[in-house]
Amino acid sequence: MSSTKLREIPLEDTIRKVLQSELRLIFPSHFFQDSASKQIVAEKIVSCFSASGQNDILASSKDSDESSLEEESLDDPMEIDFVKKKEPETSVATVKCKIKRLKIPAMTLDSGTEPPIITENIVERIGAKIDKSEIHDFEGISTIPVEFIGVVHNLPITLAPGLTIIEDFIVMRYRKPTLIFSNKLLKKYRCAVDWDTNELKIPLNGKDYIIPVTMHKVKNKLEARMIH
Repeated sequence: MSSTKLREIPLEDTIRKVLQSELRLIFPSHFFQDSASKQIVAEKIVSCFSASGQNDILASSKDSDESSLEEESLDDPMEIDFVKKKEPETSVATVKCKIKRLKIPAMTLDSGTEPPIITENIVERIGAKIDKSEIHDFEGISTIPVEFIGVVHNLPITLAPGLTIIEDFIVMRYRKPTLIFSNKLLKKYRCAVDWDTNELKIPLNGKDYIIPVTMHKVKNKLEARMIH
């Protein structure tokens, strides 16, 4: 390398010279007779290239900056049930039964409820005693507020002639008479419902007892209507 430093030529000057030589091949010779015009054309073209290059650099820099940022997550709950619908009615299966001498027109068969349930007004009708020393809290068992006040022991439920079961029932305070034959009893007595014939079959002591099942439309599980 020579001791004399080579003069650095700016990039724009180099581009300008290249463009001028190329333009001579494209445009008529008289177009470049005026050196001022030649200079203006070259400078405009160079400025266009320079501006385009700067835009590319800015865009590239912006993309690089965004990619280096840590991704964020929206942790707030998203509303997916925007249209609120009124809760539809549900179908409840019931059977007729008898407690002592009191005929019950609709005892609910509810596999979703674990303890057998009876309302206080039915217990009072049959004159049974409520053991209030046993208090049970079944929050969430119903769609409406109810109060559980105790247990009635050894309640005789006659489902069919010759078929009487003796069970303890949780007593609740509710304005409408309600009796629930729960999942606990359905499993204990190996109950099976034939939905094609709407019949409840209970095998006991070598005999199959067949009990008619009636379907009712109710707004919640504890709204079995009084049927006369």
